[in-house]
Amino acid sequence: MNSIRLDEKSFWEWMSLGTSVKEPEKNDFLPESNRGYVHLLSLMMQNHWESIALGKHGGGSPKSARTLDHLSRHIPRKYLLELQFCLAAYGSVFATLFPPMLSHLDNLPYIEWLLHMETDHEKYRDHLVHMFRVAFVCNRLMQIKAIYQKAGEFQFSSEHFVGWCKERLNTDPGGWDTTRKDRILCAAIYLCAIFHDVGYGYYFLSQYRQRLAGVLPVLTQGEATADIHHKDMTNIRNSLGAKYAAKYHHSLQENESAAKKEVILSGFFRDNLGLNHSVASGLFLVDLADNLYDRHAISDELYVAFHLAAEAAMLHDMRGNDKRLHLSSGACGELLDFERQREVPISTLLCFADNLELGNRPRFRKEIEDEKCTFCMDDGEGDMIRMKFDKSRKCLTIEPRELINKNNFSFIFDSEKACYVLFDIPINKSDSNS
Repeated sequence: MNSIRLDEKSFWEWMSLGTSVKEPEKNDFLPESNRGYVHLLSLMMQNHWESIALGKHGGGSPKSARTLDHLSRHIPRKYLLELQFCLAAYGSVFATLFPPMLSHLDNLPYIEWLLHMETDHEKYRDHLVHMFRVAFVCNRLMQIKAIYQKAGEFQFSSEHFVGWCKERLNTDPGGWDTTRKDRILCAAIYLCAIFHDVGYGYYFLSQYRQRLAGVLPVLTQGEATADIHHKDMTNIRNSLGAKYAAKYHHSLQENESAAKKEVILSGFFRDNLGLNHSVASGLFLVDLADNLYDRHAISDELYVAFHLAAEAAMLHDMRGNDKRLHLSSGACGELLDFERQREVPISTLLCFADNLELGNRPRFRKEIEDEKCTFCMDDGEGDMIRMKFDKSRKCLTIEPRELINKNNFSFIFDSEKACYVLFDIPINKSDSNS
């Protein structure tokens, strides 16, 4: 049976040392570390050597240091160090893609601090470190040759993807050589993993606006809950994710006029933006891709990879009925059914990796004892997440199978084989350090 190892030691080696343990059937084209993926992105930049020259990041700013200092009062030191390390890793990615993005690097720890302090969401799980962990899981999954082969086969024959490439770039993916497909596939999976939760802060922004409307309705009356500029909306309507939305939108007919199609797609993104955190993540990637492409900073290959990543990020939090509007029944709720995997294999891979990583993800909570309030972290107990409410800890924990069913992952766990299944391929997960 295919097997992947997801222990802490391997993850931090993958993040920092530039090396990783050689897995059986490892695909030679796969980068062996996080640094390898950053180097792959630099190779796909239009001005490769300029990207390398500008891609030196000198560390955190005083503003980030102050934010992390505040955060250190509420989270364990172990996680704070992980946070600082991953923040530096994001700096390397930003510097490689577009150096001016470094000016926004301070926003990442600030958003993480804001979400940890959110009073109505005390069971918040980290996202900044988590996204790199998901990238690591994706890398491990892609080392299984059968998964890589099916992911590539499905992606480059996906009907709406092929149609988007022909319309947007006047090219047919079927004619691309294997090396080009490998680069695009690797870059897309990495980008969707490290950015799939960046829109989480927006999820709370819409809630804050609603609260303010109850206090100061005069000042908030004219503000849309989800405001998108007209120019940005044009880019969004031309995205790969919009192509998927058009295919399954219950109000969009095949012979719809261009003007009506624009209105319907604009409404789809506006209405869904406040319901989940994944649409905002997808829009971030679309905006970044188009800005870089308009500046001739990235190649066609990387542009395609960005849009594949944006589509995957957009879909990953839209599976629940309360997390989406306007899509026909089953378009996302059955996203991981085998037939749906053929249309959006990268999104399927992201959802699968996100689910596998969830078990070891730290959960932060408040604990009140002797009239003192402190923040604590639950590391979990391996893969076991218990289904009970612990009064002393005030924390609800759930069995993996219950969690899987809750998130429409019921197909993933094969009880007879006692293993996970991706692309109809059985996988055994190990967290052992041995």
